[in-house]
Amino acid sequence: MFLKYKIGTILSFILIIGLAACSDSSTGVSEDQEATIHGSIETNQSQAKAQTSNSNVEGTTVTAARITTDGSFETIAGTETEANASGEFSLQVDVNAANQIVVIAEHSEGELRGFISAEIENNQSYRLKPLNGESTAETAVFAEIVSVGNADIVWKTDIETVIRPETAAEINAESSASADIATAITNYAEARAEFFFAEAADGDGEAILEQSADLIAEAQFEYETNAEAAADSEDLRAAFKSLIDAKIDAYTEAGAQAGEVATMIHMQKNALHNSISNQSEEIQNSVRASASLYAATAVDFAAQTNAEASGMSETTVSAIADAGADLKTEIEASSGASSEIEAAFEAYHEEVRTAMENDSNVEAQVIVDIDAEINSNGGAKFVFENAISGVIDANLLGDIYTTFTSSVESEVESRSEDLVELDLEAMAEIFILINLYS
Repeated sequence: MFLKYKIGTILSFILIIGLAACSDSSTGVSEDQEATIHGSIETNQSQAKAQTSNSNVEGTTVTAARITTDGSFETIAGTETEANASGEFSLQVDVNAANQIVVIAEHSEGELRGFISAEIENNQSYRLKPLNGESTAETAVFAEIVSVGNADIVWKTDIETVIRPETAAEINAESSASADIATAITNYAEARAEFFFAEAADGDGEAILEQSADLIAEAQFEYETNAEAAADSEDLRAAFKSLIDAKIDAYTEAGAQAGEVATMIHMQKNALHNSISNQSEEIQNSVRASASLYAATAVDFAAQTNAEASGMSETTVSAIADAGADLKTEIEASSGASSEIEAAFEAYHEEVRTAMENDSNVEAQVIVDIDAEINSNGGAKFVFENAISGVIDANLLGDIYTTFTSSVESEVESRSEDLVELDLEAMAEIFILINLYS
């Protein structure tokens, strides 16, 4: 399924949508031939804007800068402005002045930064999420990505999904961490490209990826607006979960099957985790928690979708939905430690398999036998887990996932006479998902 491809073939269109900020055309601009960027300064990233005292940021100088090819920042002349008593600011910049634009606040406690896309337009207004420790760490990582020439393949939502407040604190405290995280996120993005530029989705992977990128950029736009308006940490969490949902919806709206999306996200998750094994426990746990919530949301949606298509009863579909809700709750409550995440996905596997065993349209022993064969010594999962350890190369990952999915499909097909009341393709997809993720 996963054919080899050259990263260079995808750069031309990903550049258009990668790493975008929030657009709000209705606001207008104050000067001709310039874009207006609205934002705010947040000196305490653990609190949302409305709860943070910003009295110490009034008069803070805010400027736009370009990221140079070596990853440094160069101020764009004529863009200087000041934050008001609430920490809010608006600045004008000619978007033709730089390929990648960064907004920098020169605060007494140190610089705070945030970045937006090259693909903004003059005579339009854009909203950037608050400048704080998290946005500063994200910008440091983006600058590293630019410096090694990988800005074309990484989307801003990739950075958004991976870097949460805990990771940001580590990146800001340890200068070398930004380069390592940048490499990990690039591997994460390459895994997505490998998946879609192969034969995924009946050979329409390139078109699906391009449309998904546009839709996900729009989701990032909305997220930045919601993050700017958030009154507390609960609002921020809700905005992040909405972003995750929107990303998954984007892939399926573009034409990918739900199971394909969940498999691709699992592939990304493996590439990411294998890339950060040398990082601190705090970074690993934070990244694992964030990526696992994204993955759990994807597998829940895909399992429900395939359960509905399989011909299993409404009771079974409902039980599978309940298992997904339990999974996401466990992931959200976890510290991100590997043992906790693995236990949550193992419990999900058991809940879904039990629901399938109890379905009136199939003998329970058939479900037990198929799952046991997949998990047997030398079975599909055994081979997969031995092959995947430490792998970050996108092409090799693709081959490993192809072997696994084909093996599971063959196992389900071999029991077709026992599954005559059910859709074999949908059943195989469920077995693939619950065993990939457990």
